[in-house]
Amino acid sequence: MKRYLNRKSGAIIAAVAVSLGVTGAAMAYFTGNNGSGNGSATVGTSTALQVSVGSCEGSALVPGSGSQTCGFTVTNPGPAQQRLASTSVAMRHDGSGNVYDTTTSGFVSGCQASWFDVNVSSDPAPIVLASGADVTTGTVTMTMPSDAVNNQDACQGITPGFTVTANAV
Repeated sequence: MKRYLNRKSGAIIAAVAVSLGVTGAAMAYFTGNNGSGNGSATVGTSTALQVSVGSCEGSALVPGSGSQTCGFTVTNPGPAQQRLASTSVAMRHDGSGNVYDTTTSGFVSGCQASWFDVNVSSDPAPIVLASGADVTTGTVTMTMPSDAVNNQDACQGITPGFTVTANAV
């Protein structure tokens, strides 16, 4: 009987050892190479700043006298903040320098853009505009200096146009 128990005990020990060996094999792994995968995200684009010019106030422009001041607002319609670096203004004219008349929506032959001084007299920049924000502290001033050489009669009664540009960075 002792021999039977020894055989039985030996069989049990062998079965346990095999079982542990199989379990150990199932838990084995390699400590090998790293893996990687690529992904991407989308970056939006900027949206042009918008400029709205209000009505002008002051005395009528005549050669050597009068001044008009016009307020303007710069708005950021985009989805992210943008930096307004500066604003600038220029007379609207054709390739020959003839001023654009906003009343007739045409260029006035003989009325020269160089006969007008137009400047940003109050620049709201530099400033960072949040999405949807605006700044309304800008002003443009226009005068009509006298030209000692040229007759400026072609400019009588017109409404000279100008363009305010918001320079973003």
